[in-house]
Amino acid sequence: MIFSSLIFLFAFLPIALGIYYLLPASWKNYFLILVSLIFFAWGGVSYSIIIVSSITFNYLLGLFLDKKYKRIVLLLGLTLNIGILFYFKYLGFLITNLFYVFSIQSVDPNAFDVVLPIGISFYTFQAISYLIDAYQGKVKIQKRLDQLALYIILFPQLIAGPIVRYYEIKDQIKERKHSLIKFSSGVSRFAFGLGKKVLIANVLGEYSEEIFLIPIDKLDLVTAWAGASLYAFQIYFDFSGYSDMAIGLGKMFGFDFPENFNFPYAARSIKDFWRRWHITLSSWFRDYLYIPLGGSRGGSSGRF
Repeated sequence: MIFSSLIFLFAFLPIALGIYYLLPASWKNYFLILVSLIFFAWGGVSYSIIIVSSITFNYLLGLFLDKKYKRIVLLLGLTLNIGILFYFKYLGFLITNLFYVFSIQSVDPNAFDVVLPIGISFYTFQAISYLIDAYQGKVKIQKRLDQLALYIILFPQLIAGPIVRYYEIKDQIKERKHSLIKFSSGVSRFAFGLGKKVLIANVLGEYSEEIFLIPIDKLDLVTAWAGASLYAFQIYFDFSGYSDMAIGLGKMFGFDFPENFNFPYAARSIKDFWRRWHITLSSWFRDYLYIPLGGSRGGSSGRF
């Protein structure tokens, strides 16, 4: 199910919002967990099984991060999370290329292809950030399964981001304010993102696809650049549109998610572009990979 689909716009979202605001505050989080499970199960029950498994083992690992062997626990958590992500996203690609390089034809490489679970990159990154922050003492270990589950499974931001870190949302999970102003702001932001996706990205995609279907020997320079430009803007409006819809949905349910795009094509350098495009992902890699490995003289000592 995608945010721009009719089933989501005219059935799933209105029903979810209607029931959510009728429930007492103590029930709202449990309802959001249920709604998120239904959202993931819509594309296949196996999707929900995978994310429930992720929630369970990350919760259990988190409980042991204040014990004697917390470094081993963290390494185990990183191995499990990265291993699952690698299996679903890159194992088939790796095997296919190895078969090609070594000219292995006795086995069909497509036999190793697996269906990519919806949002697996985003909820895996979020789980990893929770474990690392808990290990480093930046956040307290969450001993309530329901609150950690809601952090990992909350459906609005798991299609295409933004990547929300645990410390950014932990207080909102416990208690958040709802108001007509915030809800209307969320509706406006969602509608803005929906327009970017449907009215701009989808239209640009149709034109760029037509250009890409032209044989290379019949493609002139101007048309080629036009196709590349249309495709670049299609990606931006599609991706940022989804982020806008996610932020808008979050506000409708009382959450404030971080911004994810800041006019990246106005950047004056590659470094500036990196800071403006998918901001939550670039900052995630900076804080959990680049700096711990020694980037910006951060060093690895004391980090892990």
